[in-house]
Amino acid sequence: MTSIFTRSPFIVEVDVASQTSTKVELYIASGTDAIPTSPTYTLSKLIAASNKPETQYNVSPYLREYSNFNSITSAYSSDRMNTDTYGTCTIKVYANTGAGFSLSTTTTYFFFDGYGYYEDGSNPNLGRSLMTEGTYYYHYDSTIDLAADFNEVPSSIGVPLEGLAGEELKATYTNLVSGATTSVTKTAIVAPSGSQNVARQFKSVIDAYYADGNKVEIIDNVTTTVLATYYFYPKEACKYTPIRCDFVNKFGQYQRLWFYAASNDTLNVTSSEHKNLQSSITSYNTIQGQSKEFNLNGKESIKVNTDWVGEDFKSILKEIMLSEKVLINGYPCKLKTKSTELFQNINTKQINYALEFEFNYNTINNVS
Repeated sequence: MTSIFTRSPFIVEVDVASQTSTKVELYIASGTDAIPTSPTYTLSKLIAASNKPETQYNVSPYLREYSNFNSITSAYSSDRMNTDTYGTCTIKVYANTGAGFSLSTTTTYFFFDGYGYYEDGSNPNLGRSLMTEGTYYYHYDSTIDLAADFNEVPSSIGVPLEGLAGEELKATYTNLVSGATTSVTKTAIVAPSGSQNVARQFKSVIDAYYADGNKVEIIDNVTTTVLATYYFYPKEACKYTPIRCDFVNKFGQYQRLWFYAASNDTLNVTSSEHKNLQSSITSYNTIQGQSKEFNLNGKESIKVNTDWVGEDFKSILKEIMLSEKVLINGYPCKLKTKSTELFQNINTKQINYALEFEFNYNTINNVS
């Protein structure tokens, strides 16, 4: 089953000999819901001309509305992917060659609120492992109960499973100190609705290797092909309190990292002002003043530093800067830093990125 990443266009082209018009039906389901029996959307077009008969449909905008990121706990604490962050869609393609519409193709896809880069070309295939390969560091604290505090659990790696016979993915973990290995296998499981198109996820660091870190290889257990490789290293904060950052990555899944170096908090206050009416102009009260502020509120922001990172961190930095959903220590924010150099080791031997985030709410609660 191919995946659609809906922040980039996904183009369905219909080009049947002698067609005069075409139609596309979208059957959309969120998470593990069963795919509906009636189309969610029906799109149709006439051909442009007899010498230009093909028609194209961008289905991504119709799928995006079925994803949201308002829940985060299951993004790390469950072996199933958060059902709000993905869905399945069956696309039926019809062509009319003069005798009415006839079904041409039927294809079912996973869809995620992710994107491909321009260099990836049209309808990019981002693979089966929903995290960018590379080296990562996670906050290590020997006193943490990993089973109880999901706020300290390292990222999970999403892996959509197609529900087909023999469909299995395996993660092989190699301890970075002892070299010991452990394997975990995920198979397609039947959801309560009866759908087998269930997306699973692997831990990036298993509890037994939390103190040492591990290498992770995501493997197709049928073909034994290695699909992706990651390295996760523990990092203990010595001086500064680490800042937790959860963001939706390019694959449309929550990913967690920490900023370890110095951080600074800022409060920016805004208000409106009007001229104050004195109680008396001949014997006015001097503590009243001649102007008064109203609608007084504030916005808080935080400036963080990554600490020293490798050159490959720029790939993750791009994903953070392009993310539409970022949480700092569990609270929603937006990235105020809109431009940064993507450093190269040949030019900058020690790489540190400074980023500023503004929290997406007013300091005084005025939700109404």
